[in-house]
Amino acid sequence: MTTQPGTALIIGGTSDIGRATALVYAEHGWKVILTARNGEEGLREVNHLLTASQAKAELCRLDILDTESFGPFIDSLGTLPNTVVCVVGMLPTQSRAVADTAYASLSLRTNFEGPAIL
Repeated sequence: MTTQPGTALIIGGTSDIGRATALVYAEHGWKVILTARNGEEGLREVNHLLTASQAKAELCRLDILDTESFGPFIDSLGTLPNTVVCVVGMLPTQSRAVADTAYASLSLRTNFEGPAIL
């Protein structure tokens, strides 16, 4: 991590890894933008960052499966962040993915397609 704080965008900010990563950036004085599909859960994490550190933190709603929203989402950021960390994903079960093509597709869209398009 650089010694010059900037802005970190954490995509999937309510996941365990997202929360831990956001806290490290916040503790180093970075402004943290968390994304979350669930606004209530995301707001809870932002409030935690604000009380656990002196850093600025904000929430942006983002559903990684809603690729049509990516353009407006990026525009809403104003200036682009210095760092982007993407930790969205799902852990599918092999047997279900083999038997259920819709489930397999959801896994691929969540773990690969959405993050790659964004």
